[in-house]
Amino acid sequence: MVTLNGVTIVRADDIANGTCKPYRQETNNTSRKNTKLADNIPYGKGLLWKITGTDDKFIHLFGTMHSQDRLVTDLPPRARLQLVKSDKFVMEVLLDEAANQAFSEAIYFPDDRRLDQLLQPDIYSKLAEKITGYGISQEMLPHLQPWAAFTLVGRPRPVNAPTQDMKLMQVARSANVEITALETMQELLSTLQGIPLADQVEILNDTVCNHAAILKQARELIDLYLARDLAGIIKLNDEPHHDEAVFNRYIERMLYARNKRMLEKLERHLEQGNTFVAVGASHLPGERGLLNLLAENGYSVERVY
Repeated sequence: MVTLNGVTIVRADDIANGTCKPYRQETNNTSRKNTKLADNIPYGKGLLWKITGTDDKFIHLFGTMHSQDRLVTDLPPRARLQLVKSDKFVMEVLLDEAANQAFSEAIYFPDDRRLDQLLQPDIYSKLAEKITGYGISQEMLPHLQPWAAFTLVGRPRPVNAPTQDMKLMQVARSANVEITALETMQELLSTLQGIPLADQVEILNDTVCNHAAILKQARELIDLYLARDLAGIIKLNDEPHHDEAVFNRYIERMLYARNKRMLEKLERHLEQGNTFVAVGASHLPGERGLLNLLAENGYSVERVY
């Protein structure tokens, strides 16, 4: 399973027969446990990092999880302290009323294409059962774009509680810290909408067929995050996928290409200094992660927590 920007792709099938059968992949739990804190993944342990430039100006970079679980939203004291001491708080995407409105408008097809015509009937039926509780009516479901469908159902059902991102915003506002973002909602939407339609359908099929496993494995992902085990999160991607080419294109677009764009903006914030930046934890570790990219550009990278 991989969770990125709210999208979860897992490998354990919850439908034994029918159209979903090709998506069945057995998970290797023993192998997964043995890869936690893997030494071969750069910056694989830690959530809060201090990045310092040659002029001693610095930012703090905090890895987040898009979750409403209270174990996640209760911010680590060190992260909270650095946030309230900062001059600026930079989120991955600003979650204001305009952004929420833009997302709500963008999730539906702008033309006469229909989701129920893109999916096999049994998968569409399963999706119709699962969409309850995600804020989409049965009437509007046929008009939902595939990327929006897997973004919504590829996570546990929402509850009446703030996400970690919202909690960070609340803390920043209470401390009168300026709030901005690395990306606009429109930039994120353009990235999602740019996923080839066939790839969107493939990912949605996979998400629907493995939805029970998503809910079951969400706890494991939270445990890895609370253990500050970024290497373990990355290693969840090592399990085989139904279509490796689709998965690789998705990761390239949603993770690595965005890392490059984020890096440019992070360097501008480093010129100003005393900034707290929060991005999804998956953006931080690995050779192509933000921390290693910053180190390669000559910045000092120090783990704080």
